[in-house]
Amino acid sequence: TGLLGISWQPGTKYIELPDRKISIGSEMPLFDLLYTQTLGTLLGNDADFSKWKFSMTDNLNLRLLGKFSYKVGIGGFLSNSNVEVPDYMHFNGNLSSFASEYRNSFQLLPIYDFSNTAKFYSLAHIEHNFNGFLTNKIPGIKKLNLYLMAGANGLYINSNKYYYEYFVGFDNIFKLFRVDFVQSFQNGKPWQTGF
Repeated sequence: TGLLGISWQPGTKYIELPDRKISIGSEMPLFDLLYTQTLGTLLGNDADFSKWKFSMTDNLNLRLLGKFSYKVGIGGFLSNSNVEVPDYMHFNGNLSSFASEYRNSFQLLPIYDFSNTAKFYSLAHIEHNFNGFLTNKIPGIKKLNLYLMAGANGLYINSNKYYYEYFVGFDNIFKLFRVDFVQSFQNGKPWQTGF
C-alpha cells in the first residue's frame, strides 16, 4: 500500500532557530489531502483499492462573540475491487461517556456502523464557544464563569445512510470540565441522547 499526503496552510509563519523551524500558524484554514493506493496483486498482495480524503479545518476568533471552529471533509474510494475491513473508510465514533476529540469525532456514533467502501462521503464538525457572550449577562451564571457551547457533527454517505448529532453544553466548569447534552439522528430519525 502506498500513501501520499499533503497538508497546507496558506500564510503560515515560522520562527527559525539554529536547529529547527517552529510553525506559529496562520489565520487561514488548514487543508489536508490523503491518497491511498494498493499495489494490487504485485508482491502477493490481495488488496486492490484506491481511496482519497480531503479536509479543511479552521478556528475563527469572533472576538466578543466567541470562537467558531470547524472541520469539513469529503472522500471515498476511486476503486474498491478487493477491500478488507481494516481498509474501509472508518469514522471516529465513541462508546464511552467521556467525550472524544470534538472536531474530529462523533460523540454518539457506533464505531463501525458507518464504515464503508462507498465512492463518496462527506462530513462536518462544527462548534461555537460563546466564551461568556451569553452567560455573562445572567447574574448567577456570570459568577461561575461558565461558557456556553453549541455545535453539530454530520456524516453523509448516501440518501439511505447518514448520521448527524447536535450538542449544547457548558465549558469552564471549575476551570477544568465540560458537559454537553447530545442528540443524535440516524437516517433522519432521532436515535440516542447522552451527556
